[in-house]
Amino acid sequence: MTVCVVIPAYNAAGYVTEALDSVVGQSAPPDQVVVVDDGSRDDTARVVRDWIAAHPACGARLVEQANGGIPVARNAGIRAGGGDWIALLDADDVWEPDHLAALRAALEAAPDAVAAYGAGRLLVDGEVQPRLYDDFWDNPSRRHGRPIDGTECLRIDGAALSRLIHGNFIKPSSLCFSRAAALAVGLFDEGLKVSEDREFLIRLLLSGDFVYTPAPITRYRWHDDNASSHKNSRRNMEYALRALHRIGHHSAAFDAPQRSAFRHETRIAIRDYLYTCARDGWRHYAGGLRLVASLYGAPRMLSGVSAKHVARSLWRAA
Repeated sequence: MTVCVVIPAYNAAGYVTEALDSVVGQSAPPDQVVVVDDGSRDDTARVVRDWIAAHPACGARLVEQANGGIPVARNAGIRAGGGDWIALLDADDVWEPDHLAALRAALEAAPDAVAAYGAGRLLVDGEVQPRLYDDFWDNPSRRHGRPIDGTECLRIDGAALSRLIHGNFIKPSSLCFSRAAALAVGLFDEGLKVSEDREFLIRLLLSGDFVYTPAPITRYRWHDDNASSHKNSRRNMEYALRALHRIGHHSAAFDAPQRSAFRHETRIAIRDYLYTCARDGWRHYAGGLRLVASLYGAPRMLSGVSAKHVARSLWRAA
């Protein structure tokens, strides 16, 4: 199998060198590396060019484009590179030395799988936290995975889809997927700025099984500029709603429990989004109502209206 690493980078001058160093330090090196500078306003492009010049044997290349967001950058990298398999790495994350070797072994354990991913740990202020990323959730990979004989790997099939609808428990930097399968389902939705990974993974899981290795192979950096940080909560909830709307386009392929999970998650997402809008004042609350109505219709919008939300939004406006 040939592997192309795709690294989207935006204002990542302070991190991208460490990410690239972790790629070149792999015990099972990739075949290609593509870094996409997504219109950075800092020195990201220069830092990457300097790194490439210092590591000619790596064969890395830099793609520069106007800022379009992380799904646009990922898709550009996938299209620019080759390889049968795509391994994603966000520019502020770091791979352990056996990252790619562990994913290759996982795919050998489940040769029909369309994707593999591994465990990871948070990297906070330069310190690797001991808990696995799955442990911060409800251990979804272990709860929904089926053991593969003779290995520590778990097969992730449609039984995990309801949990994935609830929220993404697979970090992109831990993921390797079949290029052919990704092209067949349509790559990342470029209209989404957040939750694009969950929407893509649901389409990918509908096309075939994943395989999970419990080895901690990735370090996920946590800092205030993370797209998922608290300061971006209203925007994140808006795009989560948009992602759920896109996911609904594929609900014909869901079974009864999956459709039930989708309806339940949509109700919760609408309620939480409107609460967050109300917290920011009447103007944002009115805009939130308009968005919900445009996506899901007036009846669904009205079902999410709360007297407490209205009172809160008016109090904030006072």
